Amino acid sequence: DWAAGGMRRHLAPELASWLAEPDAAVAAPGEENAEGPLLVRSFHQLHERQQIVLWHLYVEQEDLARVGLYAGVGQGVARRWSETAA
Repeated sequence: DWAAGGMRRHLAPELASWLAEPDAAVAAPGEENAEGPLLVRSFHQLHERQQIVLWHLYVEQEDLARVGLYAGVGQGVARRWSETAA
């Protein structure tokens, strides 16, 4: 719903293109796919500040300095967390 609404313009171009494909495998809430449940569970097990770093860096595609400010950590810490998760 978020991607279909007015917020779609905030998506990375690659993600928006993938979502526009007719055969894009997007699981509905409660529905499982090969990676979805494990990925979601793993993300939610991270510390909240690590979630903030990963979300803003990879989904929102913001720069490390800004992401660090959002999470309340330095740019170096944000970089280490993102590299560890990758």
